Amino acid sequence: MLKVLQSRSIVVLALCVAHFACAEEALAQSNDPDPGHGAPKAASGLGEANPTASDLAADPDWQVYGFERDGIQYYQINDSAGIVRAAIGTIDGTFWTLPIGIDADRVRLPGTAAPTCTRKTLYLGNNVRIDVCQTPSSGTYWAIDRLTATQ
Repeated sequence: MLKVLQSRSIVVLALCVAHFACAEEALAQSNDPDPGHGAPKAASGLGEANPTASDLAADPDWQVYGFERDGIQYYQINDSAGIVRAAIGTIDGTFWTLPIGIDADRVRLPGTAAPTCTRKTLYLGNNVRIDVCQTPSSGTYWAIDRLTATQ
């Protein structure tokens, strides 16, 4: 009887170790906010002038900061002085403008027309493109485009 209990104890212990090893690996993967898609995104700091997130912008005159929390991606656009201009959120192909920044009312989401302008891509990745859109008469707009696998 003692041998049977010892054998069962060893099996239970082995199952517990395997369970915790799998749980630890799953937790490590779930804490990776951007697996395989460039720089990891910060979990906090959205709305700050100088967040502790990586600058993802392709243009030194602008900053684009990426954040992720609870599976939702956020992007914040700042100018070279650190002034927050706009921010968006996205999940599963749905985009929305956050009420953050001095240009929050000047964001054009996928499916809405941006004014005729000179566009410059600031960020391209993670199924989103963020362009600064300069117009001679109306100023700066932000054009957000959803990218497909072929773009």
